[in-house]
Amino acid sequence: MTAAASSFSSAVSVGSAHPDSSTGFQSMSPGKFSPKRKAMTYRQHFAASWSAFIRESFDSPEHAAMVFGVDASTSRKWWEGSHAPSGFAVGYAFAMNPAAAAHHLAGDA
Repeated sequence: MTAAASSFSSAVSVGSAHPDSSTGFQSMSPGKFSPKRKAMTYRQHFAASWSAFIRESFDSPEHAAMVFGVDASTSRKWWEGSHAPSGFAVGYAFAMNPAAAAHHLAGDA
């Protein structure tokens, strides 16, 4: 396991187990506080942040599609904020326009 993966796994506990008073065994936390719910909430937040970055940086979804080399339907979903990109697009965004990418994607907004 790499150092980054190790630090990530120690920072984010999978399962958030807690003792079950009736059995004494560990069980998953309720859905309201589950790690999956937190991840999904962040995923939705990131899709909105990516959409803001795309709208600020490109003239249209087609322009973004051409620059990132993705299908027009993919860039439309990014533009609308219904989908977030894979890692290659985020890395390319930081390489192309570090200030705008940091502003929208790294929490500087």
